[in-house]
Amino acid sequence: MTATGIAAPCHSDGKVQIDVEADGNGRSSYTTLASSGALAVRATLDGAWLVGASAHPIGGDALHVDISVGAQAALSVRSASATLARASVPSRASRMEITAAVADRGTLRWSPEPGVAAAGCVHRSFARVSLHPNARLYWSEAIVLGRVDEPFGSWSSQIRIDVAGRPLIVSDLALGPAFPSWSSSAVLDGARCACSTVVVRPGRSAPEAFTHVTAGRPVTAGLVLPLSGCAVQLMSWGASLPECRDIMHALADDPRLESWRLNWSEPPLNWGE
Repeated sequence: MTATGIAAPCHSDGKVQIDVEADGNGRSSYTTLASSGALAVRATLDGAWLVGASAHPIGGDALHVDISVGAQAALSVRSASATLARASVPSRASRMEITAAVADRGTLRWSPEPGVAAAGCVHRSFARVSLHPNARLYWSEAIVLGRVDEPFGSWSSQIRIDVAGRPLIVSDLALGPAFPSWSSSAVLDGARCACSTVVVRPGRSAPEAFTHVTAGRPVTAGLVLPLSGCAVQLMSWGASLPECRDIMHALADDPRLESWRLNWSEPPLNWGE
């Protein structure tokens, strides 16, 4: 027990390893599907699902996900529930590291449920994705500050996507009281939810940048940014997750993205040619 009478949580690590290869018959098969500690992984007809084997992440936890997609193979990774980051006593940061490599004509879709920063937590997420020039990627994440009608903690998300060893995007978003500038107009201006999706599709022409804004306080807004080469990033932010998702759907359905076929209701890997 601590001086406050609250039991200090045990430190918990977790690791998932997912490797897929093409089987030569137009299908993909797992060559490695392993997990340990606080993280578990389950294979289904819809892809690999991350499942919590215990409450995580709590301050001090260190979680790792490693993904390898072979040439012409395809993989979808989702999660069974939201990731709820919790505080620890004494206060420590939790950490999640994701590494992914996608080979020639491979396809990866990463679309877990949102991360939620509960009161007092400090959670840091790091993702590094390496793509072959002919690889396809759909990388989506959402961050929500706090549960409904509760105080919130802090969550930072760093992502780097490289194509053929050269950076396509390097992004760092830090939200919550541990990062004092998060509520300024230069960041989220008080919005408590942010969504981001990066799509890489060789052979597509990147669209021009455009915005979608809904008046209010905080402002609910969306932004489409072309990235170098055949890639695009969609972003939205607002007071709640439903608002942000509505904006993401509006962006994806915009005629200016018609050639990208961003149909959110279709199966994860049926993107068309």
